[in-house]
Amino acid sequence: MTHVSIDQSLSKTAAIVWEDGEPVEVKVFKTGSLSAKKHIEGVRHFDSDDERIDHICEELWQLVGDNQPCTVSMEGLSFGSTGNVARQLAGLYFTIRNSLYNGTELQWNQFYSISPTSAKSFARDFLPIELQTVPKPSGKAGTNKVKMDKHLMIKAVPEVHSWVYSGYKMSGKLAGLDDICDAYWIGRYWHKNLNK
Repeated sequence: MTHVSIDQSLSKTAAIVWEDGEPVEVKVFKTGSLSAKKHIEGVRHFDSDDERIDHICEELWQLVGDNQPCTVSMEGLSFGSTGNVARQLAGLYFTIRNSLYNGTELQWNQFYSISPTSAKSFARDFLPIELQTVPKPSGKAGTNKVKMDKHLMIKAVPEVHSWVYSGYKMSGKLAGLDDICDAYWIGRYWHKNLNK
């Protein structure tokens, strides 16, 4: 069964194609504004956010068309986000879904939204046991679950799948490492918890 998991953003959208629960292909689509002070190699620059969103949708439409997945999972919207970035991400999220629905054979019930909190909580269980918790503050007895940051999300990816982010970094012309790892955990979460 083919599945595509997506971690979407205007600057870097990562997508992973899965076959029977195993990642088989990774793509990162990078966009930027033409008015940006610095133009990084490998980033497509556009006049407007609308053009950036259109480009991302075209790339994902091509990927989905080439692989014909049965399902697609995407990072859900964060309820804590506010401001212009939150509106951009919401616009991107719904435009991607509509683009894939209208441009492929996928039906609405084949799209899944995985909250960032669910993906992070799921990934925590794959960390070495000693990294899963931290001592409680102020000398209280016991431990708390560690807050999953980008570095821990990367560290949690099993060695057997480390190829998915090989060659990528957190920033610069090889940026996409954190986005790929988010797409990875979105896909793994879907396979473990929602695959029927």
